[in-house]
Amino acid sequence: MGTPLAPTAQDDYIKPYTVREIDGARVGIIGIDIANKTRNSSSPLETTEFLDEQATAQAMIDELTGSGINKIILLTHYQYQNDLELANRLSGVDVIIGGDSHSLLGDFSAYGLESSGPYPTLTTNADGDQVCVAQAWQYSWVVGELSVEWNDEGVGQSCNGVPHLLLDEPLVREDANEEEYELTGAEIRSVLNEAVDYAHTDSSGAYPYAAGLRWYVDMNRSAGTRLHDIEYRERNEGAWLPLNDDTHLTVVSKPSMDEYSTQNYTAAP
Repeated sequence: MGTPLAPTAQDDYIKPYTVREIDGARVGIIGIDIANKTRNSSSPLETTEFLDEQATAQAMIDELTGSGINKIILLTHYQYQNDLELANRLSGVDVIIGGDSHSLLGDFSAYGLESSGPYPTLTTNADGDQVCVAQAWQYSWVVGELSVEWNDEGVGQSCNGVPHLLLDEPLVREDANEEEYELTGAEIRSVLNEAVDYAHTDSSGAYPYAAGLRWYVDMNRSAGTRLHDIEYRERNEGAWLPLNDDTHLTVVSKPSMDEYSTQNYTAAP
């Protein structure tokens, strides 16, 4: 606690789970991130504590089932093989939807794509009950359609689905479509702050990210100033420099991002 994402309590912005009502049934959805990789690659604060994935998942499952919710989905960023092992060790888990390993599931041999396993992959949990495991693959190239049925005791009875492969531009990912803009430091700071403010409303994923920029975030600060001490690094240069209001930079953006940003951020190009 005392960090930008947990200024007063550990669940200020990041909740361990959410409960959704689906077709009249309450379903618990638990978030799990890979601890060691994140610790080593994401430059967390020294005060950031990473809990064991299995122990945390089981504690949250137990908390949900203790409140009468017996239909449990894990939404993970933990890698496919880890998800399969996690499923076998947990009691009470029914479905795992994961990512991070960029594992393609399903038969796409007709397109020359190698699969890591069937979609969905069926295994069992520590209770011996069925667990349905699916993956997001990568870059929004697959949209998964998954159907799960539970009995009255919250045990998964059937699981099937179809991974829809997107065959248009998302699969091609042609970088030639990028656009360049000349922006001042003040404009960049404004766009980033509007983005981080919007990310903590009802947004489903608008947190800003960029290459060649870095910053600090403090959600205790007033709107428009929460993302601060921004630095930039020129391409192929090693030194980080402070981003001043009168700094002029060439910014590269995807057309799809341009359209989205002009709808939501007043200072966008």
